[in-house]
Amino acid sequence: MGGRLSLSWALVALVALAGSLRLVELGAASLTVDEGIGAFVAFLAGREASGIPTLMRQIHEVHPPGWFLGLHFWARLGHSEAWLRASSAMAGILAVPATVWLGLELRGGRRGFGPGVVMAGLLLATSAWHVQYSRELRMYPILGLLVLVHLAAFLRHARCGGWGWWVLSALSAGAAFWVHYFGFFAPVLSGAWVLRHRLERAAAWLGATVLAGGLFAPWVTSLIGQLGAQDLELRGGPGWSALPELAGRMASADLLEAGAGVYLWLALLPAAFMLAALRSRRGLDALVWLVLPPLLAWAVSEFTPLRVFEFKYFVWCAPFLALLEGEVLDPPGRWTRPILWGLVGVHLGAWGLLTFHPAAANQDWRAVAAEIRREAPANAAILVQPSMMAAPLLYYGVPPNWLTPIDIPDAERLRVLLGREEVWLVTTPYHPLVLRTGLEEALDQVLRRQRGRQRPDGGAWLPSACTRVVRYRGERPPKAEVWPRQAPSWRPHGGMDFASHHRQ
Repeated sequence: MGGRLSLSWALVALVALAGSLRLVELGAASLTVDEGIGAFVAFLAGREASGIPTLMRQIHEVHPPGWFLGLHFWARLGHSEAWLRASSAMAGILAVPATVWLGLELRGGRRGFGPGVVMAGLLLATSAWHVQYSRELRMYPILGLLVLVHLAAFLRHARCGGWGWWVLSALSAGAAFWVHYFGFFAPVLSGAWVLRHRLERAAAWLGATVLAGGLFAPWVTSLIGQLGAQDLELRGGPGWSALPELAGRMASADLLEAGAGVYLWLALLPAAFMLAALRSRRGLDALVWLVLPPLLAWAVSEFTPLRVFEFKYFVWCAPFLALLEGEVLDPPGRWTRPILWGLVGVHLGAWGLLTFHPAAANQDWRAVAAEIRREAPANAAILVQPSMMAAPLLYYGVPPNWLTPIDIPDAERLRVLLGREEVWLVTTPYHPLVLRTGLEEALDQVLRRQRGRQRPDGGAWLPSACTRVVRYRGERPPKAEVWPRQAPSWRPHGGMDFASHHRQ
C-alpha cells in the first residue's frame, strides 16, 4: 500500500487473480435451465445465425438476440460446458481492467493511478457475486463489460476529445442494447455524469445516444412484441426489502434462499460505504451509478405491471460498488488494510462456498438426462414443466421426440395420458408456473405414482436449484376428477417451442 507499483504490473496481477477464480472447475456443474435455453437458441435448434432472431420471436424469448448470435459463433469452436461458459468468464475477467480504466478516467487519466484504483480492481476480481455470474452461460458479464467500456470511452472523450473515443462509446452502448435491455442504462449513467461535471459535453452525449439507438432500431418492433407476450401476472412486485437484499447479495453472492434475513445484515457493508462516500464526498459518481439502475427498476416493477427487477440483472453494477469502496478507502489510513482484507476475505469465503460446498449444487440436468435415457421405456410420455426446461435435456442428449413440453395443461390433455404405460414428470417444484397450475397434484389423482426423486438429493441453498423427477405407472382406480388449479385453454407447442411466459 505504501510502495510503488506500475499500472502494467498491477493489471497483470489483477487479471491473473480474476482468471484463477473464474476459470477453476468451470465445467464441473451441468448447465442450468437458463444456460440450456441459451445453448438451444444458439446452436441446438440447428439453424444458421440468420434464423436466430426469428426463432427467438417464435419461442417468445424475452431478451434481445445479440448475445445469442455471439454465442452461436462461439459454439462453433466447441460445445462443452467449460467452453461455452468461458465466453462469460472472459468477459468477467476483462471487466477488471475495464474497471481500472474507468477508475483512472474518473481521476483524470493515467496520473490518477493510485491505491484506490488498485483496490477497486482487487475487490472486483475477488467479488464472489461477480465471479458467480461470470461462471454462468448468460449475457450479464458481457453486458457489464460493454457498459464499462461505454462509460470509460465517453469520459475519455469528454476529457481529451478525439472522435475515436466518442465512436467507441456509441458502439459499445449500441452493442449493450442488443445484449440485454438493461443496456439502456448505459447512456443514462453517462448522462448523469455529464449533468454533474461536463454540461458542455451534452451535445456529444446526445449524439452518441442517438447513434446507439439507431443501431438498435431494427429490433424495436420485436421488443414491442416481446412485451406483449409476457405473462405479467406470473411474478409479484419485488417488495420493500428487495433493494437492501440486493445490496447484501452484492456483498457476498447468491448463496441462500431468496429473502433470507442474512442478506439484510450483509447489506450493512455496502450501506456503510455509501454513507462514507456521502460524508467524505468521494466516489459520488460510482455511488450514483450503483444506486440509480436498481432504484429505477424497482420502481417500475413495484408500481407498473412490468416485472423487470431480478437480482442477477444487476451483476453488471458490481464494478461500481468496487469503485465506490476503492474511493472511500483512498488515501490509505490506519483502518484501510483491515477493512480491505476483511472485504476480500468475505469475497473469498463466499467464493469457496459457491465452488466447493455440496449445498450450492445446482440442477443436475446431466444426471436427469442420463436417467431418462437409461430407464424410460420407448412409449413413455415425458412431460416437462415449465416447457423451457426441455432445453438442458436436449443438450444432454434426450431426443426431442421423447419430450412433451407443457406449461398450462387442461383436463383433455391429461386424459390422453391414461392410455400410456408409463408417464414421467420433470419439473422445478418451486417455479411460479408450477405452483400455480398444480400439474403434479392433478397427475396424482389420475395416475399411480411409482416413485419420485428430487435432485440434488441433499437439498440446495436455492429452491430453484431443485429438480424433481416423478414416475407414474398405470391408471388409478376411478374417482372424482381433480384437475389443475388454473387451466385456461392449453396451446400446444409445435416441435420444441417454449413458453410464452416471462423468463430470466
